[in-house]
Amino acid sequence: MKKKWFWLIIYLAAIVVCIVLIYAVPKLMGALEGTYVVEQGKIELSQDVEAYIVRNEVVYVADRDGTVKRQAEESKLVRAGNQIVSISGAGREETDQTYERIKIQLGEAALTAADGYTGSAGYVSYKVDGAEATLTPAGLETTKKAAYEEKSGAEAVSTAKGKSQKGDPVFKIVANGDWWLVFYTDNEHAKAYTQDMNVQITIGDETVKAYVYSVKNGKQISRITLCCSVFVKDYLTLRRVKVKVTTASAEGLIIQNQSIVEKDGHKGVLVKNKYGKNVFKRIGIKADDGTKSAVCEDIFMDETDNYVETIRVYDEIVTSPDEKDIKEAE
Repeated sequence: MKKKWFWLIIYLAAIVVCIVLIYAVPKLMGALEGTYVVEQGKIELSQDVEAYIVRNEVVYVADRDGTVKRQAEESKLVRAGNQIVSISGAGREETDQTYERIKIQLGEAALTAADGYTGSAGYVSYKVDGAEATLTPAGLETTKKAAYEEKSGAEAVSTAKGKSQKGDPVFKIVANGDWWLVFYTDNEHAKAYTQDMNVQITIGDETVKAYVYSVKNGKQISRITLCCSVFVKDYLTLRRVKVKVTTASAEGLIIQNQSIVEKDGHKGVLVKNKYGKNVFKRIGIKADDGTKSAVCEDIFMDETDNYVETIRVYDEIVTSPDEKDIKEAE
């Protein structure tokens, strides 16, 4: 019985030794020799910003005193000529100071809702903040940062409902299509953005596609304007919002940038083969965060549309090759 336990212990110990030899030793040897084993992962380049929303929108005001009843649901997409509210009966006698402020800010930009009908197509909103006449698509390249900060600070209020006066805002129509996000960042971060490049924006729990509409560099601060055409929850009423902007995201084999070398005009890395020799392998970079890169696995197509064999998962990569390593590599 004792002999049986003895051989069982020997057997289990042998298994442990094999596991160590297979998994731990290569990594230890790699650390000593200046190499690492490449594995799969993901690289994401993103920035968290506070942005100002600019919409193509118009506020409609009551054409007479009366009682306002809403006929269309909030956020409903309507056509031009649809009735959004009905106005009938007696109106309100006293002036609502909240609406007076908004009417002054809107000025001639507000349109009259004849009999409660809309003259434009788009999404229905019953929230106004008075910035509709100032933060407009036409002013994307001229509106100053101070104006965005000031106008986006006003709280949105509900449009008139029930007894109202002539000129009170009764609904707003936001055009179905492009809308914009404007934010400011330091010039270093601004280098990640170029006009017309595609990005992803995350607002709350929603992630949608957008593109860089414009980049305007200042001495220290740059203005970045993004354009999006996808409907996002609450964007009809939000004016200032926290946004995650992702400029690059890719899955692949993760290598250290210090491993990347150039040989015969091509970028690549040095891979240790089974004989301990360094072999140059070209790489196809998907994304680069400045420290690490996500690259293609097994094969990729180069700029001349030729298929190129590249590194594979668990290849042993030389961490920081010197000129001699590069020259002697096969």
